[in-house]
Amino acid sequence: EAANVSASYFENVSRYRTFEPVQFAFNLLTRSGRITHLELERRDPALVARVDRWFDGTDAAVPSPPVLAPFELRGLRLANRVAGRDGAEGVGLALSGFVAVSPEGRITPETPTVKEVRPFDVPTLLQLGHAGPRGGVRSPAEGVDLPLRDGGWPLVAASALPYTTRAVTPREMTEADMGRVLRAFVHAVERADAFQAIEIDMAGGYLLASFLSPLTNRREDRFGGPLGSRLRFPLRVLDAVRERWPGPLLGRLTATDLHPHGTTVEDAVMVARALRDHGCDMVHVTAGQTVWNDRPQYGPMYLAPYADRIRNEAGVPVMVGGNLTTADEINTILAAGRADLCVLDPRVYAPTS
Repeated sequence: EAANVSASYFENVSRYRTFEPVQFAFNLLTRSGRITHLELERRDPALVARVDRWFDGTDAAVPSPPVLAPFELRGLRLANRVAGRDGAEGVGLALSGFVAVSPEGRITPETPTVKEVRPFDVPTLLQLGHAGPRGGVRSPAEGVDLPLRDGGWPLVAASALPYTTRAVTPREMTEADMGRVLRAFVHAVERADAFQAIEIDMAGGYLLASFLSPLTNRREDRFGGPLGSRLRFPLRVLDAVRERWPGPLLGRLTATDLHPHGTTVEDAVMVARALRDHGCDMVHVTAGQTVWNDRPQYGPMYLAPYADRIRNEAGVPVMVGGNLTTADEINTILAAGRADLCVLDPRVYAPTS
C-alpha cells in the first residue's frame, strides 16, 4: 500500500511545483502517511525545526509547531489552525454543527435553525444547510436515518430518490422550490450577524449535494446531466449568499462519493475551482455519505489525500477532518501543505501551548 501511494505521488508530483523547497522536502518525506511530523522530528530534529520556522515565519530557536500558527481568512484572524465542534477548548475556530435554513430543511426535529444557535467565545463558523432527502428522521440515538414515525414533513431533493430503502421518497424540486430554498439561505444569512464565518453545506447527501452527484441527480432539465449543469443550483445559492455576506465564506464539499458510479476527486477539483471563482474562500473537504451504500475506507488521516488534491490542484484553501485526534497528525497535514485548517475529533481537546 505504501509503495502504491509513493508511486502515485511521483506520477502527480507537479501539483507541488510552487512549494518552497523546505515544504516540498517535508511533503515528500511524509507522502505515505507512515512518517509523521513527530516521527521525522525523532529522526532529524534540525530539519523539522527548519520546517516549523518556515511555517511560522520566524527565526525562533524553538519555533511553534504548525498547529499553533495563526491563520487569516478574508480578514478573520484565527489564533491557531484547529477547528472544533461544540466550542472545544483551545480551538481557533468553533463549528456550530448543522444548522437548518428553514424548518423544512431540518435533519431531525431537534436540528436547530439560525434563531436557535449562538456563537461561542472564539470565532464561530455557522454551518448552514438544508437536509433535503436526508430530512425528517429520528434522533441518531434511535438509529441512523430512520424516518419519523409520523412521516415527518414533505421532503425535496434534486430527484425523487429516497436516501435509504426505508426513507421517505422526496419530491423532485421545481424551479419554484429552488427559489424558496435560495431565499431561505439568504434569510438565514441575514440573521447571522453574531457569527464570524459561514459555511454552505454541499456535502453529506443533503439537498445541495443531491444536485452535485450523478447518483442522486437524474434530472433531464438544465439542472441535471453533466457536472456543469448539476452545479448550477448550488452555485446560484453560493452567489446569493456571497452577495449578502462580506465575511469568510466556506463550502462543505464531498471529495468523492466512495461509490463506483459516483463523483470522483477529479470532479471535486472542478467543483472547488468553480466555488473559488464564485467567491468561496475555503473548501471544507469530506467524503462519502452521498448514498447509504457507499464503500468507505476509514483510517488515520483518511481525508488528507483528498484535501491535498483539492487544495493544490484547485488552488483554494482547505479545511479537513477525518478522525484527526492528535496534534502530530495535524502538524503533519499542515506542514506538508495538504490543508490549511484541521478539524479535531471531538473526543480530544486542541493543544493551547
